Amino acid sequence: MALTRRNLFAMIRRRHWATWVAVALTTITMVLISIPSYPSDTTNRVGAQGNPANGWERVCQRVYDATSRDIEDDRLRAEQVDPSEAPWAAYEDLPGFQVPALQQHGWPLPSVVRSTRVSAFAMISSVKMPPVLTIGHAFTTCNGVPMHYVRWSNYHTWPLTGDRWGVHPGNLLVDLVTFALVVGGVGAVVEWWLRSRGGLFRFRLIDVLAAFTICAVALAWHHQHAELRDQEARLEADLNQGAALNRFSVYRTYTGPEWLQRLAGHPDYVPLLNHVTTAVLSSSEDWQGELNRLAELPYIEELRLASPLPKAAVAQLSRFGRLKTLNYRMYSPPGDALQQWLDAAADPDLIGPTDLAALAPLPLEELSISGHAIVMEDLERALAAIPSLKRLVIVEASITRGEYEQLCQRFPAVEIREHTLRGSHETDAERNQRVGDFKAERQEALKR
Repeated sequence: MALTRRNLFAMIRRRHWATWVAVALTTITMVLISIPSYPSDTTNRVGAQGNPANGWERVCQRVYDATSRDIEDDRLRAEQVDPSEAPWAAYEDLPGFQVPALQQHGWPLPSVVRSTRVSAFAMISSVKMPPVLTIGHAFTTCNGVPMHYVRWSNYHTWPLTGDRWGVHPGNLLVDLVTFALVVGGVGAVVEWWLRSRGGLFRFRLIDVLAAFTICAVALAWHHQHAELRDQEARLEADLNQGAALNRFSVYRTYTGPEWLQRLAGHPDYVPLLNHVTTAVLSSSEDWQGELNRLAELPYIEELRLASPLPKAAVAQLSRFGRLKTLNYRMYSPPGDALQQWLDAAADPDLIGPTDLAALAPLPLEELSISGHAIVMEDLERALAAIPSLKRLVIVEASITRGEYEQLCQRFPAVEIREHTLRGSHETDAERNQRVGDFKAERQEALKR
């Protein structure tokens, strides 16, 4: 039978009013989850240094590049204006002081990206419309949207304006199908339940049992996370007693489902799910005991080690089931690089620049290492030994610009970034000379 307008209205009238209430509430919930933008790692990986890894990131990169060109064109046109007539009082809104900011939309997959222009100084959007709801005071921002605001109450998070737009068709299809299935599924379940029970306030014994089961699961889930929060608080309190020694500190981030923090508007509205995910560990005689205590925390994904790591600690680190990022500072940037390397070579118990392959048992996705004693050969061994590595950050290493480019070409699957404080005031020739001198001294030390 063809679906006519009369049949459609009749079908709508046959649905219970409670069904339409459930559908309306579910639709509002899905809109708040799916449409407003939310910070993500994707918008951090693309940008000026552009390194897109998949189709969605390539869409974001195209939008970012197009917006950058638009800003540059506007800047060139603005330079033709008489400086005395330029609105310098609002300098943060001028093209020369702007950078692109990407905002992505969609759930469970990001499907739509738009770009806005924000101040390169404070990262505050030039369109200043305060949100309806806030949590405390916000002094920091993310992509032009104050981080501590309830995001769906902020004008900037809704896809209403944008310089450039991009869409990923496959992801958009997944989002639309998910939206329809959730809304339609809730409506169908509510309607079926009402018809099978014969009314809104008629229950069976199985309904009561199901309600008690759901409540029991929810309470058990709440108790588990509350106990973990107490355990983290006790650990942090014990560690703070040795704060004068600067042994280590911990940082919390949101660990719950993405849809829940989207619906809440900010992770601070779900404090129960903010757990310790990062720990900073300095040298300590009781490093084994401290690593054992940290390993009891199930959500740690990043460890920052501010001093040389004993080789025996690798077995301890393998207990961190979620460990993805290791920040390993072998030596303080100041000092004699050769002497630092000799000290490590003289101590067979420490992981030195030549021993990075010892980290191979760890399922690391990101490794950040710093130290003047690190050279090209050390980095090649590390990349070859850790196949799970996706990102390598090199800080203050003794490598030349040519060696860095060669490393990137040899390991194209790994995002490699290099930072040096000397780079701003050291020419390539001076850098090549410095690295060459250190390698020669290192070879002489090996012969001795």
